[in-house]
Amino acid sequence: MARELGRDRNPEGVPRISLGMPAYNGEKYIRKAIESLLEQTFADFELIISDDASTDKTEAICREFAARDRRIRYVRQSKNLGCGPNHKFVLDDARGNYFRWTNDDDIWMPTYLSECIGAADADNSIDFVVTRHRATSRISFLFNKIYTCDYSFVAESDSRKRVEIFSKMPPSSEKDNLCYAFWKRHAILKVVSDIKSSRLNKILIGGAMNEYALALYKGALVNKVLWHKSYKYLPPGHGLHPVLGPIVNVYRLLQGRSTEYFHKTRRDVFPDDWPTPLENLHNIESVLSLAGFDREFTLRIVDQYRARQKIPAP
Repeated sequence: MARELGRDRNPEGVPRISLGMPAYNGEKYIRKAIESLLEQTFADFELIISDDASTDKTEAICREFAARDRRIRYVRQSKNLGCGPNHKFVLDDARGNYFRWTNDDDIWMPTYLSECIGAADADNSIDFVVTRHRATSRISFLFNKIYTCDYSFVAESDSRKRVEIFSKMPPSSEKDNLCYAFWKRHAILKVVSDIKSSRLNKILIGGAMNEYALALYKGALVNKVLWHKSYKYLPPGHGLHPVLGPIVNVYRLLQGRSTEYFHKTRRDVFPDDWPTPLENLHNIESVLSLAGFDREFTLRIVDQYRARQKIPAP
């Protein structure tokens, strides 16, 4: 498929879209991720890769691509920043009118950017665009899962309704991937800036950030599967988790490796960044108050999360 030239470049010559890729030890998958972005039919973008002091071949792969395509800006961090700060780095370094975080192991369909910018340009009242996605397993394509949760609620004009519907969605719906929407850069900058300047507990990209974004901004849904999110084993909520978990642990035990990894949460992987369930409740309460919601509504949303996560009332 031939690329279409990005229309209406900014007067300064900067691209309309900035893609931020926080990378760390991604040698196995980052090549395919970058290639899928370079094959986009909408070509007026920059790709900012922030290598968080990788110890594998990530640097060599990224420098190879940067030498071939002027749209790629590769930055190698002198020391490991951590997941959250590295996401913020690529956002702060972006120049385009639109922004999207792009993980180093995900894949995007060739028309992803074209579809998203088309929807964003068509309605000036929206500040982000979300699409459907396929969750993929690195074990086998047989374990892949298409997420069909209805994100059409992001177009609701009532911010309370957007937040309430989102709060009722189960974690297995992958609702936290809302942070990987296609954003107007000024909007996501405000979300991150407001949260960083507030007194929240270890908030990472995602989490309570999504509630705050929905409180502030209306979005649009492109009801097509336009990107693939990669998982080491199984996607969240997959029916085979109870079966595959013990098998993986036996395999790791035979290799002399820890059997704990399969059951690790994001907090286990990022202990200094990721909030505990109780801290996350505090974060949700804080961002809803920050957004200006009344106390009654805020506590109703918090109680919904508390009940789902079985956290005792204070």
